[in-house]
Amino acid sequence: MELCKIPFNKDKIKITRIYENKERLSEYRVKGLDCEKIKYVYGELVFPEIPSDRPYTFGSFVLSLDGKIAFEDAPEGPFIAKKNIYDQDGADTDFFILNMLRANADGIIVGAKTMANEPGMTAHIFDQELEDARVKAGYGKIPYNIVISQKGKEIPFDHILLNTPEIPVMILTSPEGVKFVEKNLKRPYFVIDSTQSNINEHDIIKDFNSNKDKIIVLVTGEGSQTNIEVSLKLLKLIGINKLLIESPTFTHALIKHKMLDEMFLNYSCIYLGGKAVNLGFNDQSFTSTDHPHTEVITIHAHSPHFFYFRHRLIYDNNNSK
Repeated sequence: MELCKIPFNKDKIKITRIYENKERLSEYRVKGLDCEKIKYVYGELVFPEIPSDRPYTFGSFVLSLDGKIAFEDAPEGPFIAKKNIYDQDGADTDFFILNMLRANADGIIVGAKTMANEPGMTAHIFDQELEDARVKAGYGKIPYNIVISQKGKEIPFDHILLNTPEIPVMILTSPEGVKFVEKNLKRPYFVIDSTQSNINEHDIIKDFNSNKDKIIVLVTGEGSQTNIEVSLKLLKLIGINKLLIESPTFTHALIKHKMLDEMFLNYSCIYLGGKAVNLGFNDQSFTSTDHPHTEVITIHAHSPHFFYFRHRLIYDNNNSK
């Protein structure tokens, strides 16, 4: 199957860096892909050092000015950008940045609910120049699409993402969820169950490398609950060093566990209000005495109607004042 490509016009989507945190950026020494289009549109992309025990994790979302991620009547995430009638090229920039981050990632976390809301979505790279730069750097054309589901029942098993052999796929689930997943997967799969007492790191790496042509099902946790810390450790073990998070639910879960490193948040200057969903909408809010902070790394602008922020999460603070 030939996956869709989009001819992004680099002059129309080019953005201007209007702020940079020079002190923090001076500590970022891991270079992103060597790609002239990234440098032209966005500027140099660098990352912090990769943690030794888990992937570097970074979320990417487009938000309304009041922090909403989807319309109530049209839950597809891209609509927050596309419905900005004052800057359609800025909406294309939003999608280019997502593709830029995909191209720099080893794996992409995709939520089962996102798949249900967007039946045609695939987390591949839509820009040919970005894909070419990725391949030149020694990576596969497509990062692993990693589907998260605690119980497995939320996964739309007929979804194109799970039934396109060209897309490398993993599923992260629980001991209860794997039973449902095994009954419903249509492609060949291989289960790596970290809860088994006789499994070790060598076996995990060997099993992963021997079954890359199948959907890899990673099992962690107890009952119907996965274990986030173990899940990230497993992903690091099998070579996922940079992990892009496109699931709002998992983003909030990582923040709760103090394991989300950065967020790329693009602001489309439209207002939704009301009960439209935001990040972490299914979970409890943080409190006045217990909440994370961020520091801004960069700000880019395309027009007065579209802005692009990069945040670093800060967890080591005292909120009791």
